[in-house]
Amino acid sequence: MSYTDGATISDRVTGLVWQKSTNAATTTWQAALDYCTGLGAGWSLPTRIELTSIVDNTLAGAKSDPLFKYGSKAGWTWASTPWVVNSRKVVDPPLSWFINTSAGDSNNSLSQLDASAYARCVLVPASQTLPAAHYSVDAGVVTDNYTGLDWQQDHSGSSPTLTQSDAAAYCQALSLSGGSWRLPSLNELASIVDDVPTGNVSPAVDHVAFPTTSKDQWYWSASRYGTSSAELWQLSFLDGFTAHKPSATLGIARCVR
Repeated sequence: MSYTDGATISDRVTGLVWQKSTNAATTTWQAALDYCTGLGAGWSLPTRIELTSIVDNTLAGAKSDPLFKYGSKAGWTWASTPWVVNSRKVVDPPLSWFINTSAGDSNNSLSQLDASAYARCVLVPASQTLPAAHYSVDAGVVTDNYTGLDWQQDHSGSSPTLTQSDAAAYCQALSLSGGSWRLPSLNELASIVDDVPTGNVSPAVDHVAFPTTSKDQWYWSASRYGTSSAELWQLSFLDGFTAHKPSATLGIARCVR
């Protein structure tokens, strides 16, 4: 992570420009959307993955660089991404994604109608042209043409059999396509979540690129929960939400390079 500080915060990795502080009071989802667009041309409430990009789960306190301030306190922060099921069946009340910037976890269980979360707005610069295909697949390796990361198309197995250290060792030993694999960070793992997958909602990934993904099990990351080595982060592709678990918890590994 690398930032330029000023009246706003510029992310030198993603190119996104961030509001320095959240608003002072929690609002509904629609009010958060309106608050951000009201800042002027180009400003918006961040998507799930945009908001994820500034989360640093290795920190002991608020899970973002100290440059990022809070109008009241670190807490639930709205994303603009609604839960995909809202548009596929009747969900009352409709739900949206949020990230708890106090604990670092993400979820999609927050009612859009409750004044429960803060807003931190983002300014997306003039867009670059993305590759036509998000993913390229070759001999069991999925290349993400947006991030440049290579992913293991398969995984360690459909059942959770690995502790976190076992998962890290599994990736280190993986010889697929010349090796050099590792366990992904939580943010890297979150980058392949598909918020609006074609077909079944779960697993929430590209079903063609990652056909073996478990629809309801937890995948290990290399990211610690704060400064603790006893708990680390996992992600479930049931929807893409995250949770920190004791390192001895059994999970699945999908490796990256």
